[in-house]
Amino acid sequence: MLHGVDDRTTTEAQLMASELVTNAVAHGRGSTELTIGATRPGAYRIQVTDRGGTLDPAGWSGSGQQREHSVGSWGLNLVETLSSRWGVETTEDRTNVWFEIEPASPDDN
Repeated sequence: MLHGVDDRTTTEAQLMASELVTNAVAHGRGSTELTIGATRPGAYRIQVTDRGGTLDPAGWSGSGQQREHSVGSWGLNLVETLSSRWGVETTEDRTNVWFEIEPASPDDN
C-alpha cells in the first residue's frame, strides 16, 4: 500500500506498474527494474527501466489512436488514462517508462 493513497488509486497504480513491467519483459533486453518514489505527500512516481532503448515515444500517438485495430498494446493507453502524467526517457541502451499518481482533490469525492 502506498502511504496516503486511497485503495482505488493504489489498485490502479498496481495495474499500471504491471502493464509497464509486462512491456519491459516482453520488449526489453536483460533485467527490468521497478522504482517507486514519493514526489510529495501522497504523490508517487513509479518507473520501470529495461535495457531496451527501443521505445520511440514519438511513435505512440496516445489515446489508443495508433492501436485502434490492434489486439494488443493497450497498456500505454491505460497508463495515459489512469495516471496524473506519464512519460518515456530513452538512451542508447535503456528505456525508462514512468507515471505519476497524485492524491485526489476534494472535488473528486
